[in-house]
Amino acid sequence: MKLPFTTLDVFTPTRYIGNPLAVVRVPASLRSQLTEDQKQKIAREFNFSETTFLHERPAGSDTADFDIFTTSSRITFAGHPTIGTSIYVAQHASAYPGVNNLRTLAGTIPFTFEEESGKSTVAIPHDVHVHHATLPHPTEANTTVPIVSIVKGMAFGLCRMFNLEELGSCTGPLLPPQDRYKGEYLDARSGWDVGYTGSFCYVDLGIDHEDESRRLLRTRSIPAFEDPGTGSASGALCCYHALTEAAKGTVKFHLVQGVEMGRRCDIYVDVEMNGEGRGQECHFEWNGSGGHGGSVDYRLSHHFCSSTRYENRYLDVTREYTLPRALILFRPRHHLHLRHPITPQTSSLIPISAMPTWCRDAVVSINYARAVNAIGATRIIVLASFFRSSELACG
Repeated sequence: MKLPFTTLDVFTPTRYIGNPLAVVRVPASLRSQLTEDQKQKIAREFNFSETTFLHERPAGSDTADFDIFTTSSRITFAGHPTIGTSIYVAQHASAYPGVNNLRTLAGTIPFTFEEESGKSTVAIPHDVHVHHATLPHPTEANTTVPIVSIVKGMAFGLCRMFNLEELGSCTGPLLPPQDRYKGEYLDARSGWDVGYTGSFCYVDLGIDHEDESRRLLRTRSIPAFEDPGTGSASGALCCYHALTEAAKGTVKFHLVQGVEMGRRCDIYVDVEMNGEGRGQECHFEWNGSGGHGGSVDYRLSHHFCSSTRYENRYLDVTREYTLPRALILFRPRHHLHLRHPITPQTSSLIPISAMPTWCRDAVVSINYARAVNAIGATRIIVLASFFRSSELACG
């Protein structure tokens, strides 16, 4: 089973910035054959914050189904995979003629695409719900953190910090990883007590001087691994502010995220309020850099990429090193997988703390690097989040 894929950088017009996304295309002939478990394994292999599986549209339909997977589970909705997938569909109109809607577990999502700027605007399915329980603030003893769902299955603790220094010092999520899917802080038996509870920290910087019609927010999403750009959390935060401040008309926001990671994302959110002070529509405007693709071959048994396929397709960082000729797959802030190119069964895990200093520096300099391929005695080549392979083999 071979599935073509493309990777994109979302929330930015610049490659190697923004939030990376893998879009795996599933032809109609393979839709029933591709299992949820296989999708999960493919998403885990990409190791992006999310991977989408875009299904071939039915004949004559203006809607294409897509599935969103993190490295650990399928989710109902997320902003960055939605916008990235909409850009991909718009830029491949011949394969998706007349498609102007995407459908995921949360519902149908209309989108429009501005070809000249490369920006896509989506109207997200939402019915914002503020939960009764709150979380303790990580630095302010007498302050609590509201929990807000943007859709059923996707909730966030919205933690207001009071300056950029405090925002930059955030080191961990509000809930430990093992508790994020328990729903214990979500309203029981409400229908909103399922799915994921994330952590979203922010500083309100007031008027955006680049566009005075917008309010500027600096944000960070800090789950187990920091996410450079989080559309669903951005929507929850903006809707929460519009609702709690009893705003009228259209309220516009500009959120800047991923700065601390070196992967700046610019996210624009418009919340349209109805006459009763409730959010009526929530529009997101994002863009993404173009993608490079290949195919996922699910028949292959090995989990490393041949260096010949990636030859001259890496971001080059020249460093001295003494490691043997080997392929090193880097899991961000986690471990290095060392695999010998001739005997791939020879494998070991190395904690980041045990890496040589030059290697840590190389990874940090790229920020969110996805792979390190050691192919010679005096060079190290770092593959950033923007895959340019002709084929990715995984099994």
